[in-house]
Amino acid sequence: MAEIIAEGYYPGTITSIVANEKQAVCVRFQVSDGVTRVSFWHTTPASLPYTVDKLKRIGFNGNIADPDWDRETIFEWQCRNETYNGTMREAWDIAASGPKQAAPDVLVQLQSKLDAVLGAPSRPTTKPSPARPTPAAVKPAAAPPPDDEPEAEPAVLRTAKTKGEAWEIFCELNGPDAGAKWKDIVRKVSTDSAKREAQFSPAEWQKVADESQLPF
Repeated sequence: MAEIIAEGYYPGTITSIVANEKQAVCVRFQVSDGVTRVSFWHTTPASLPYTVDKLKRIGFNGNIADPDWDRETIFEWQCRNETYNGTMREAWDIAASGPKQAAPDVLVQLQSKLDAVLGAPSRPTTKPSPARPTPAAVKPAAAPPPDDEPEAEPAVLRTAKTKGEAWEIFCELNGPDAGAKWKDIVRKVSTDSAKREAQFSPAEWQKVADESQLPF
């Protein structure tokens, strides 16, 4: 026989909702690792309003054939120990949601009883005027940020695949009399590529053209 859980309140998450042959709603929940219990919510005329209220509290979707509920909330469950046919058993139900707010006339009656015993509390006869809030100081408007300076457009380098095309670009930018600069550029590309001028491929002549278009 399984050990009886002591009377008290236990947190638990709902794992399933089904209906049995007596049309009771059977709510299974987990109270600890590997330990689940079932609460039976009956639907007789006298019990139905309470069952509907509990179903609303757990977020039931209203479809008993394909039920869904609030799967994130950990609800509080109350366990009572009862004797049935000479055997002790557990009786579970979701814990009460708390007392309902009293109606206004009930509050008046209760206040009269408290006043008779404790004495009537002092109550203001007139409602004081609310204090006028002090207007907040107006801060001066912040100066607008300075306009961003326009960015210079990047230079567009021309392409060259041969010595003649590279020389043409060089002459347009430097003039045909800048022969020393041309030799310096060719010598630099030759050193970087480890090739003699006669071995230059289109890639090396492109580098020569690029160097020709850059300011010294």
